[in-house]
Amino acid sequence: MFKSIIDIVIPRCCNACHGHLTFGEKVLCTSCRHQLSVTQFNYCIENECDRSLYGKTSFVKASALFYFDQAGILKALLHQLKYRDQQQLGVFFANWTAAILKQDSCLTAVDYLVPVPLHWRKKHQRGYNQLHLFCKRLSKLMNWNYAPQLLKRVNYRDSQTHKSRIHRSFENNPFELKTTVDLSDQTILIVDDLITTGSTMTHCSNAILNRYPSKIYLLSIGYRSRFV
Repeated sequence: MFKSIIDIVIPRCCNACHGHLTFGEKVLCTSCRHQLSVTQFNYCIENECDRSLYGKTSFVKASALFYFDQAGILKALLHQLKYRDQQQLGVFFANWTAAILKQDSCLTAVDYLVPVPLHWRKKHQRGYNQLHLFCKRLSKLMNWNYAPQLLKRVNYRDSQTHKSRIHRSFENNPFELKTTVDLSDQTILIVDDLITTGSTMTHCSNAILNRYPSKIYLLSIGYRSRFV
């Protein structure tokens, strides 16, 4: 009853359509939540995300939570997460991801959960890394070690979303490994908000593999399919 009164006095809004949330709804209304396109990818069966990254880096498996398209709800949500400080979306996505991962028998243990890092200038401008709360919450729910300092972005770049696959593939690696811990044979899950060409995941993976023969898994919130 108390929550119902609060919702009347201070109405909560859906992060997608901005309509009022009803009792029991969090972050998204039921209608918008149902419009998110879940990939059904897992770490046991080969999927489209795997195939898009073959030959670019050495990894065990890749997965993503949702399909991304330019006209979809996920685009608006990721924009709010990255640029509007709506970090509760990271927690929302982490809860959803953990529920799926707990049913996945092929990825039961991770030694280090590593978010794709921002350059310090971009982090200062934005005020936060949009992946921080997502990874922190996910690591807690899965009982995995959160390692945000393991990788460092060493050069500042503008947004890569407008660049072609070919242009990105010829860029120097903007990431480097920042740890003295021996990562040999360790299971490492690298996390990003969106996989498009796969260049960011490739660079992060290679930054680790160039020094240690680790077991690399990849995870993103969104995946831009070549078939959508």
